[in-house]
Amino acid sequence: MGGNLLAERFLAVDGFRALYEEAYRALYQQLLSDGTALEVLDDWAQTLAGGAGDLIDASTLSGEVATLRELITARSAALAADEIIMG
Repeated sequence: MGGNLLAERFLAVDGFRALYEEAYRALYQQLLSDGTALEVLDDWAQTLAGGAGDLIDASTLSGEVATLRELITARSAALAADEIIMG
């Protein structure tokens, strides 16, 4: 899988890399470390289950929510050990 040449060039600049890493850590703190992303997922699931009508059936919603919950949980755990996050 190829990289992103533009991103690689930006990250090669120390000042930009520092800003990127700071924003990366902040985003992790705001969404993943405290469970906010899972709360948002639950809120959306409840909204869709309660008022979506025929937009999505209950079994599809349940399966998709479970898949997203696993993804968010796994990503949170992986990033908790990331050297940039630990910074």
